[in-house]
Amino acid sequence: MSQLQIVFAVAVAGERPPRPARVDAGDARWRLAQACWRADPSRRPSAAEVGRELEGMLAAAAKEEAL
Repeated sequence: MSQLQIVFAVAVAGERPPRPARVDAGDARWRLAQACWRADPSRRPSAAEVGRELEGMLAAAAKEEAL
């Protein structure tokens, strides 16, 4: 797929990449990615919200490793 085709697919057709078979952080990371890809910018999370979500994921992963 050319760069122009990718731009058209995302900007005009609203396409997004499919969920990978393996997502390390599970559903939380995928939901965050989808939220960031919303077509309406006012519905996307702010950078601060994304940061908080990622910090939460990191904390949860660290807690799991400690067990």
